[in-house]
Amino acid sequence: MVGSRFPGGFLASLALFSTRDVAALESYVAAGVGGSFTDAHAWQSATVTPFGRFDESGPVLRVLLTQVRFRYKTALPGDPSAEIEAQGWVGDGEAGWQWVDGINRLALFAGGAARQYDLTPDDPGSDLEGFHWSASFTAQATAALPQAPGWAVSGEATYRPQVSELWAQARPGFDLGDGFRIGPEAAVNWGEDYLFIRAGAFASGYKLRFTSAELYLGGSAGISFEPDGFAPGPYGGLWLGVKF
Repeated sequence: MVGSRFPGGFLASLALFSTRDVAALESYVAAGVGGSFTDAHAWQSATVTPFGRFDESGPVLRVLLTQVRFRYKTALPGDPSAEIEAQGWVGDGEAGWQWVDGINRLALFAGGAARQYDLTPDDPGSDLEGFHWSASFTAQATAALPQAPGWAVSGEATYRPQVSELWAQARPGFDLGDGFRIGPEAAVNWGEDYLFIRAGAFASGYKLRFTSAELYLGGSAGISFEPDGFAPGPYGGLWLGVKF
């Protein structure tokens, strides 16, 4: 269930290559797919700086829609290690502010989230089933490493308190040029009924010119762990985005 969603650190990479002769509004639309032996997911996101550019401090708006299908294990009457399949979607809409200084960036968001899950078979002890609302809080940060030229660390975390969900990701990356970054990654997705941990490598920000917009490609791969359930196995993901 841990997805390689649009990385907040990539906004800082975009900031380095924003042109100064464009209108004072920029947007980035992205979509991706991924999965492992125990989950599959797809996501779509949009990030907009309504009164400025990605290389400027100011307000930022973001929406994220994720469709997910995953399995977890739990104890049911007569089956102490029952396998449950959860299928559903999660939507987030948030507004925030970003502080940008070159590659360094901090963005804080607040908003709301909605989710819908169906469980097969029924899990009476789970709060996943059905439709739920929650507040949503996200932090994104990227910081250059002065002691390691070309390297920067990016992190992102989203917390939904009313449904007790936390998603967090960290990516130290080396810039190969023009914002194309590679490096290791680690991510965790925690909920009351599940815990997924991933560790691997990523590549993001590979840029292709596409008419008046810019097309960016990325991907990740590694090992997925579920401490209380299934054995570790491989995961992978691909995404692309367009900057306007």
